Amino acid sequence: MEDLGRLVILDYVLTGNNLNQCGSHLSQIEREQARILLHNQRDQMRQRLCNAMLAAYGVSTIYAEAIDTSHDLGEHFYALTPTLTLQPPVGASLKEALNHLFGQALAHQFPAHPQFAEEVRRPALRRLLELVRQASRARDGRVEVERPYRDEVRRIAVPLRLGDMGETHFVWRDDWQSHFLRKQAEEGVTSLTVRNLRAWIDQPEAMGLPREIQNLVILSFALQSNLTFSLYGAPVQPQLEQLDNGTELRAQSLPSADAWQEAMQRAEAILGTSGSLLLNATNVAQFVDEVKKTAAQCCQHVEGLCKSLRQWLDVFGLEARRAPRMQTAQATLALLSGLTEAEKDAVIQVLSTATLATSAPAMREVVLRAAEQATALDNTSWEPFERLSHMSVERVPHAQGLVETVKELLTRDEHVLALARGLKEAQAAAFKMLTDAVEPPRENSQRSIGLKDATAVFDAITKALAADPELVLDINWRLHPKDESAS
Repeated sequence: MEDLGRLVILDYVLTGNNLNQCGSHLSQIEREQARILLHNQRDQMRQRLCNAMLAAYGVSTIYAEAIDTSHDLGEHFYALTPTLTLQPPVGASLKEALNHLFGQALAHQFPAHPQFAEEVRRPALRRLLELVRQASRARDGRVEVERPYRDEVRRIAVPLRLGDMGETHFVWRDDWQSHFLRKQAEEGVTSLTVRNLRAWIDQPEAMGLPREIQNLVILSFALQSNLTFSLYGAPVQPQLEQLDNGTELRAQSLPSADAWQEAMQRAEAILGTSGSLLLNATNVAQFVDEVKKTAAQCCQHVEGLCKSLRQWLDVFGLEARRAPRMQTAQATLALLSGLTEAEKDAVIQVLSTATLATSAPAMREVVLRAAEQATALDNTSWEPFERLSHMSVERVPHAQGLVETVKELLTRDEHVLALARGLKEAQAAAFKMLTDAVEPPRENSQRSIGLKDATAVFDAITKALAADPELVLDINWRLHPKDESAS
């Protein structure tokens, strides 16, 4: 207590300008000398009191004489867990001593916890996960590590038993794969979940790993075992920061590198789907799911296009097997139907070996515009073209050319001739030719046509306007007076 009182006085004297007031009888030089002496005394007194505190808390026995023995505590450290016996802590300060006590408690609670030497942060875990992915692509699981990160990998991966770090290269280990597969066999589990793996990480002894480090171990195991992640039946992309306990791990058969590359190229060129070129179970599962969804969405439209296009080809007497547009549509329909009906494990094979009629860009146009083309075919009236095809060249000079244009539209691929726009223009031209083919105008500037012609043209125009209200026609004619049924 005397030391404490003296320390309080020294602190007061050395605070601010108090020394000048208390030592006003001293010269400036003497006050500076006194300041140095008082600083030394205060530091020594503070250290003596700190040592007494260590003795009071049972951290040190060297300064036990500073403690009043009439108030001895006996035991300074108690554990609520009966199986834990705390040893007197070691440390030069109360902080170090407390950390030593916590270390004993944590070591008892998590006896298998790896010694990381320092705190493991998220950026380091991300870099290590990327390194594991690279190792999964290497034939021998050996990857060179950049110089700035070698100590980091050695500090985390080695205690975690993910791999070994040499002078320059990281070598992937299969310790966790063996452990998880053994636990699965022991417990007879048929469906692996993230919850199972988290529980098995702490067996036979608890490791007490933070959740993100557990996720790193699970993701590494999945990469090594070619497992995909599925939540509620749908494939998911696992994240280091988020991995739901209900997520299921499923085996995924991997295609060959050539088949994978070919399937990726075809899917992008025809279906417009893309994904990672990295061949692993997760990427394959996501790619297959996206391809099947796209195929299912487009299949019905392409089927409608094939049906409508075949009817038009039959009307004009064109052979479907010789029409590139029909060949492309049928090949696209066969591909989409095959992808929709195929099992997930067979999707890559179906896509990489499918027959590509005409070209991939032509099939892409079918996928993109099948509904538009089918609608155009269904809403366009073919009667005007049929009527023009039977008219003489003298009466309608350009009729045959227009019919040939329609045939070109029906046979050529979409990326060569746009079907919907072409049919709309051809239909407007056909109506104009039909109206121009009537008798010359009389005094009232109206054209006179027969009842039969009028009925055919009227029906065709009515159907065209019903399909396309924006269609603009300039028609001005009346029935020929010779027709007895003109009324």
